[in-house]
Amino acid sequence: MDSNITPVIANAEDPFMQIAYKVREAFMNLGESLAEFLPKLIIAIIILCVGIIIAKIVRTVLTKILQGLKIDSLTEKAGMQSALAKMGITGSLARLIPKVLSFFIIIFMVKQASDSAGFTDISAFIDTLFAFTPKLITAFLIMVIGIFVGDIIQNATYATLDAKGLDYARTVSKIIFALVFIVFLTVSLSQVGIETELLKATVKILLVGVSLAVALALGLGLKQHASNIVAAVYVRDIYKKGTELEIDGKILQLVGVGPVTTKLLRADGEFIIIPNNTLVTTAIKGKTTVN
Repeated sequence: MDSNITPVIANAEDPFMQIAYKVREAFMNLGESLAEFLPKLIIAIIILCVGIIIAKIVRTVLTKILQGLKIDSLTEKAGMQSALAKMGITGSLARLIPKVLSFFIIIFMVKQASDSAGFTDISAFIDTLFAFTPKLITAFLIMVIGIFVGDIIQNATYATLDAKGLDYARTVSKIIFALVFIVFLTVSLSQVGIETELLKATVKILLVGVSLAVALALGLGLKQHASNIVAAVYVRDIYKKGTELEIDGKILQLVGVGPVTTKLLRADGEFIIIPNNTLVTTAIKGKTTVN
């Protein structure tokens, strides 16, 4: 339709002519918007495709480099693999790290494409994501280090107590690991801005409660048992299995030392049980048998 007659149509009293003009104007505006937007969309698609290609190249090259450096063997020898496994990461780091890096490359290119196409909401969301990522990575590394340190302390504690023959060595080592884990968890959560005051207060209450319970138990009802438990450490160190002891004029053979009592075998095959504290506080003659 000739543009010279457009004002005439717009001012026409015929309602159908006015509708036709509105429809024509809407399509013209749509065409102008598409003509302006399509080049931006094409550029955004090109940027995204280039980003995907770059991400795949980086992923392939980095995977080969990490496999060549044998990073999986190094982390396993360092003991980090078990720490990662406890966090649910059981795959190969030589493949996982390139996947994560390629993912961030694609996200970055999506942001560039969004900026090019004018999708400001998507771009702002990705900016927020990138701003939060360093904190998330820091928190993750703190947790990995915490589990790694906790494993070392747990294993060392268990080895030390088990060498002393303590039956509760594994339980104590697990409790120590839990305490180390909670400390690192608190630090990790604070890195991502999560309030940890409630967690700290809960841990303090639990520790104080356990301490009071142990103190009351030892002071009121378990004093003798505590003495026998401590004595068990010395008994295992002084007397070996098979040692012959003279108690009340009878020769008895040491069969085993438990957390509270010691088992002794008589010559006729019967056995008796005595408190561990007896073997520490009483003068006893003994003879080590040679196998």
